Amino acid sequence: MTTLNARLTRRAFLGGAAAFGAAAMVSPKNAFADPTSADVQAQADEARQKLNSMREQLGAASANYNQAVQEHDEAVSKMDECQTKIDDNNASCKISFPSALATCIAMARPRSSTLF
Repeated sequence: MTTLNARLTRRAFLGGAAAFGAAAMVSPKNAFADPTSADVQAQADEARQKLNSMREQLGAASANYNQAVQEHDEAVSKMDECQTKIDDNNASCKISFPSALATCIAMARPRSSTLF
């Protein structure tokens, strides 16, 4: 059987002992601590505030959207009314166009020849 005889110097021994002592002084509980109830409560409060802010933004956006839809519906209704008026006017112009044209031509003719 082969044994290893590694030489351990005083410097290495003292350095290792000092490192072990320093590690023992630092509590591993602090390094790997679970969150405390205060930390969890702070995170919950932050999440609640963010949620409330998002709800306010959603409410404002929803109100703006509903107003825009209502304005759009009103505009479409007015557009339909105007289109109906245009169609009625076009229909009446087609009926009275020949007489209106004759009236326009008559009005455009000079009434007296004194101008020339």
